[in-house]
Amino acid sequence: YAMGDLAEAEQKARAVVSSEAAPRTLLRARNLLGKLLLAAGSWDEAEAHFASDAQVAEGLGLVPEALRARLNRAIAVQSKGRVDEAADMLRAVSASAEASGETRTHAYALSNLAVVAWTLRDYGTALECLERTFGLFGQLGASAMIAHTVASLADLRLRLGLVENAAQTIAFGRRSGLGPLRAAPFAAVASRIALAKGDLPGARAEMERALSEASASGDVELLGEAHRLSARVHLEEGDIAGCRVHVSFAEPLAKTPRARAEAKLLEAMAGRAEGTGDLSLAKRALRLARTAGDEDVLCEALLLVCQMQHDLGDIGEARATCEQALAVRDKVAEGLPAHVRASFLSRPEGVALARMHLVFRPSGKAEAPSSEPPASAPLDRPSERALVGDDPKIRALLATIAKVARSDSTILVRGESGTGKELVAEAIHKASDRARGPLVSVNCAALVETLL
Repeated sequence: YAMGDLAEAEQKARAVVSSEAAPRTLLRARNLLGKLLLAAGSWDEAEAHFASDAQVAEGLGLVPEALRARLNRAIAVQSKGRVDEAADMLRAVSASAEASGETRTHAYALSNLAVVAWTLRDYGTALECLERTFGLFGQLGASAMIAHTVASLADLRLRLGLVENAAQTIAFGRRSGLGPLRAAPFAAVASRIALAKGDLPGARAEMERALSEASASGDVELLGEAHRLSARVHLEEGDIAGCRVHVSFAEPLAKTPRARAEAKLLEAMAGRAEGTGDLSLAKRALRLARTAGDEDVLCEALLLVCQMQHDLGDIGEARATCEQALAVRDKVAEGLPAHVRASFLSRPEGVALARMHLVFRPSGKAEAPSSEPPASAPLDRPSERALVGDDPKIRALLATIAKVARSDSTILVRGESGTGKELVAEAIHKASDRARGPLVSVNCAALVETLL
């Protein structure tokens, strides 16, 4: 079964079931037959099969076998689309496994709960479950599952803006020597981490590694992802022709709605980057993104359409599109723990959205009076002086400003004369809870020590 020879696996399992083996051995063989039903997509049969096994195992007092059957039944239920019911079943299995000391089953239950939470866009729960799964598989020394969990955990941490945590997760996985099968996914996540940090040389090196490993693996879906990643790296480097080449390779390999949406989005982004933007193409990418069910791609597509509408002078449509993007972003943010939410909102995409929203605020006009002062000022309050630029280092700086501005701590801004320390200080003030109050500058160098 592990080697992929399913026909031989089924034959041997049936031979065990028809023999006079001990109950525990019979249940192990039946468990494998149930997994073959899952692999074949026979969800109804699999659910009935595992329900029967769970009943038999519980009757015989075989706790590990009963928990395993209940876990696999939950997976069958989840596969049938009854996600909430599957989540309840998995939580029950997780609690029972933890209470009875069945660490492996506990880890698998948490791993599948993470998948359910991810499906429901409950990223906070998914993150918690993956982190706990990671710890349990580490205790067991289950290298194959550690590899799978590490890749998923790094991917989710990156998605939530926990860039350094994601980088540490990938580094741990590589130090653990997790084998060549995970090399391409690891390299792909590492490349996206480098992009998020503005490290273009690092992103290119990891991208080339991911492309090489994916090509060698023969995995079409993985190869398509590597080409889309390569297109992103070339786009960040300003190599539009290189971006288009990789998009042309990625499109025929795009088998999922998300992959098709991202490929079309990259094609539209390349067009805008070279000054030949096609709004109809961007809207096509947006339609695909809406059906893909992935907030990251959807927000990117909405932002691109908004930017192109603004380029064409259609301010009303651009404002409405920007509001849609902010609504998608904020819906995700609402379900996150406070410390994760801050990182999520500080991602470059979030900063770009906030900056775009700033464009649509009335310039030079007083806002309508309010009977109550607001609890805090918006991040995108208009000003005459502002940091501008789309270079990765500028985006990283803006993300840092958005992050530290929420704190009441003292902030030290360092830099050579003329590099923009005052602009940074103003940006921090405007993004803080004190934005509606004055920013008071004191030239300490002009004061004697005693007066200071």
